[in-house]
Amino acid sequence: MQLSDILHGSALKRPDHPALVSAGVQYTYAELSGRVRRLAAAVAATTSPGDRVAIVADNCVEYFDCLYGVPEGRAILTLVNQRLTAYEVDGILRDAEPRVLVVGAEHAERLSDIRSRVSSIERVVVLGKADPPAGLTPYDEFLALGSSAADSAGSSGPGAGDPERDAETAWLIYTSGTTGAPKGAMLTHRSLVSAMLNVMLEWHPSRDDRQLFSFPLSHVAAVMTLQYHLRQATVYLTAGFEPGAFLAAIAEHRITHTGLAPTMLNMVLAHPTIETADLSSLRMIAYGASSMPPDLLRRSMERFDVDFVQNFGQTEVSGNVLVLGPEEHRRAADGEPHLLAALGRNECLAAVRLVDDELNDVPVGEIGEIVVRGDQVMAGYWRNPEASAEVLAGGWLRTGDLARMDDEGLFYIVDRKKDMVVTGGENVYPREVEIVISALPGVSEVAVFGVPDETWGERVTAAVVARADAQVDAAAVLDHCRGRLAGFKIPKEVRIVGELPKNASMKVLKRVLREQTAQS
Repeated sequence: MQLSDILHGSALKRPDHPALVSAGVQYTYAELSGRVRRLAAAVAATTSPGDRVAIVADNCVEYFDCLYGVPEGRAILTLVNQRLTAYEVDGILRDAEPRVLVVGAEHAERLSDIRSRVSSIERVVVLGKADPPAGLTPYDEFLALGSSAADSAGSSGPGAGDPERDAETAWLIYTSGTTGAPKGAMLTHRSLVSAMLNVMLEWHPSRDDRQLFSFPLSHVAAVMTLQYHLRQATVYLTAGFEPGAFLAAIAEHRITHTGLAPTMLNMVLAHPTIETADLSSLRMIAYGASSMPPDLLRRSMERFDVDFVQNFGQTEVSGNVLVLGPEEHRRAADGEPHLLAALGRNECLAAVRLVDDELNDVPVGEIGEIVVRGDQVMAGYWRNPEASAEVLAGGWLRTGDLARMDDEGLFYIVDRKKDMVVTGGENVYPREVEIVISALPGVSEVAVFGVPDETWGERVTAAVVARADAQVDAAAVLDHCRGRLAGFKIPKEVRIVGELPKNASMKVLKRVLREQTAQS
């Protein structure tokens, strides 16, 4: 099954049912299917199979056009986090080499001269603006390039596509690793469909559900919306997250399912309208990105009479592979708070193991690396065979996460080989930040790590050692980061230290740094 088969098949079954509500405008399945066909035809008319079409935009209905329509047009959709700086966007686009760049009107100005920096881009298409800057193409004008082909397209549905195309890359999403260099995870039609089916077996969405989605569509979490379209339900899309508007939307649209990072949930509970908000329609809150603090869960369960579900995964597995379900959450609230430290148990459609460096299973209770195998695993990293071979060695995806498993089959995270920091639902890779700070004149050494934070889950922290002949202060480090890193990657705390703690092999001991920071 190809991604657009999901939408077109649902349009055959429920053509007049609302598929998407965005910015107060409602689109039926038939209407959204038509929009996607028009975009697919325009993409096919202006690119060749396997070309990339990148998008930098806030959440909007046109983003859904691209999620489905670009792969239907045989191109690869490159999803770029719109919160990145122009410097960071340039680096991703130079690697992906898209022929077409789709930008939201809110980002058009800062990317208006992108073609002078990324030579592969032939056309910049602007959403939501009839008169974009000179040289940029309005979205409607781009759609017209394939209008005749779209008008002649026939109906299709699940199973109607070419099985060989299921293995083609549909989305390209960049994720950093220990080297700090962003790598493009190649997610195929098959891997994305498998990931959403894996979650559907746990969430049990119905045809009458109404999902409220407030996460950025530029993340792999976008796949969570497609499962509701497969079920012929309705997705309500917000441009961003604001707790008051979030609560109002639940009441107005009688939302049944939604997702929140713990940071977002904390903001909702602190909002002045939380006690009077009508939440009676809500049945499930899914969360991820970081674990749920016990006190936050207790307060949430007191206010929200719903099922809580935690999912664990990563971009390379097209979504999630572990789930901590409603039963474990109720047990945690009833006196077993240790369960909230669990990632969850293995979902049905992926194999998950804990192994040593030779891929041997470790005994229950001992620490091993989480490895995954199944249809939802990525095809590899874009144009990076060495990294692909390393992470997929032995036929299992090595996640880089260290965990242990208990007698119930629940996985508990112990540490991250990649030292990733999760702050406010965003992934920050320390090496990427360290490279930027190291370029500041006068810096001798730097280590970036995460420490617990009540608001953000973790806060990005940097320990910096200045050269003996230089003066470096926290303000200079932060000023250097601005414009080079997205706001969520910039350290919230910079400590100027005399030296970094190291072991006998001179490896920096970030565990010690975390402890020192917590004590101070």
